[in-house]
Amino acid sequence: MNTTTQFPILKEYMSEYSKFFEDLGVDLEYLYQTILVRCPGLVARKPILSIDQVSALKSKLYDLLSLPHLGLALGKQVRSSAFLPSRSALFQVHQPTFEYLLKAMIETINVTYPTVSLRYFETENAAGLQVTAHEPDAASKRMAIETVMVNVTNHFPVFLGEAVGPEFMTFDYAKPTYADQYDQYFSCDLKFSAEHSAILIPKELLHANIVIAESSYACVRDLYLNGSTLPAKLSSLSKRLHTYLAEVHSGDGFPALDAAASHLCLSPRTLRRHLKLLNTSYFEEIQSYRRRSAIDLLINSRDSITDIALHLGFYDSSAFNNAFKKWMGRTPRQFRMNPYP
Repeated sequence: MNTTTQFPILKEYMSEYSKFFEDLGVDLEYLYQTILVRCPGLVARKPILSIDQVSALKSKLYDLLSLPHLGLALGKQVRSSAFLPSRSALFQVHQPTFEYLLKAMIETINVTYPTVSLRYFETENAAGLQVTAHEPDAASKRMAIETVMVNVTNHFPVFLGEAVGPEFMTFDYAKPTYADQYDQYFSCDLKFSAEHSAILIPKELLHANIVIAESSYACVRDLYLNGSTLPAKLSSLSKRLHTYLAEVHSGDGFPALDAAASHLCLSPRTLRRHLKLLNTSYFEEIQSYRRRSAIDLLINSRDSITDIALHLGFYDSSAFNNAFKKWMGRTPRQFRMNPYP
């Protein structure tokens, strides 16, 4: 498959993804515009992306969030019905079976989600969905497979009206370091380093009639809303901001808010808004970083107080002395001599 060919991403995907990542402190639209190509109104309409660009976007998100099981979390969190066939399509069949639903889901995903492809298959005792990811790097492939497999299997009990799930699942990659997270998303036996990634179900489920009431799609939403989803992690924003300040600040001062926002893949306005929600500001975060760094350097380094002052952007040791006394009630020299009185 040509990974440079661009394709439209459904609005439903982007709306859900944007909300999910904004809860984690990432402005997805701003990330898209700054890291990839400029495309105003990402969430308002279908953006055009290539598989390579999707992979680059995922790589950046991995780096920003330090959330190795991001693919699993996305599969659980995304609440749109984009993976499902339309209600009208299901109603075209007088009494749709689970086999019909599986095949309809495969067709829908293959048309609307080009980074993966699904194939229906049967063995002597089981039926299944084989999932293949087309992204260029291993991490992005794994994330795509995780997202689809969590999302698909979460619909099983919704349409069968009971707590049923896959009998067995296989993954065509080695067991990841966060494999314990899989137990929170899948309740069946799992096998890694398999030839294919696949969801297997008992054949007898194929002929089960699916529950197709008007409330079915509301049930899908309720399943996710009432399930275990990731909490908002705005608190991590301060940590990521401090990490950035540690990397780029110099004795000449600290970067402007616009530069910090760009590095964090947020618009300046969004960064201000998120910091306000945390009852802080960019200026206060700089002061907090200075205070924590000063304490660390005074305890763990042999740098002179003047060198520490200049390193943290104070114009002389006197200014540092006054600021530190406001923070800690003691001068830097007094603190260094007895940090924990």
